[in-house]
Amino acid sequence: MSKQNALLLVGSPRESKSTSDVVGSYLLKKLDERGWQTKKGYVGQLIKSEESRSILLDALDKTDLIILSSPLYIDSLPSNTIRALQVIKQHRRSCNNKPQRLVAIINSGFPEAEQNYTALQICRRFAIESGFEWLGGLPLGGGSGVDGKPLDKLGILFRKLIKSLNLSADAINKGELIPEKAIRLMKDYPIMWLYFNILQLGIKLLAKKGGVLDKIHDQPFKDLGW
Repeated sequence: MSKQNALLLVGSPRESKSTSDVVGSYLLKKLDERGWQTKKGYVGQLIKSEESRSILLDALDKTDLIILSSPLYIDSLPSNTIRALQVIKQHRRSCNNKPQRLVAIINSGFPEAEQNYTALQICRRFAIESGFEWLGGLPLGGGSGVDGKPLDKLGILFRKLIKSLNLSADAINKGELIPEKAIRLMKDYPIMWLYFNILQLGIKLLAKKGGVLDKIHDQPFKDLGW
């Protein structure tokens, strides 16, 4: 049996220094460990000229799976990523391509993973209109906690994120949809807890600096029904 091919498209303008690159590359590495042939490209570089677009489309034609890993930009995707998807869609419609699959990972700095749902639906719609089989999407909140650092160097807080990607690699390798457990684990990535605890600490430090720490729970307008 010939090896399957996977192409990672990194949508972040920060490229190799981005959360999108770190998370997408981890999933790509896990597929590589399962015998896949893998390639990676940065969207900003792949659409800047006719020559680079040809390289993108040539890699696309040879792959079985696209992994799109992108940050969230105003409930959508970065403009370069949108342009790349338009180029791919037009190419797919004009060619009799083999069956191919698509997975998307969307990350944002917001602590709530739900902020990424609209962008994932955009990716799903792109897959349908371009003739890809949609294997599912993973929403990552608090992506700034990764900040371009290798996942295996980030400690225990990131174990659910790593487990989610491992489960996703297993499912993809079997030709299955991204499992609900993987989606749930990524949503449960504990950056929400960390974010609010840091926020509360910051508020208390500001209150102490202003000499009003003992009044932080006061409700002066409570009797007015506000």
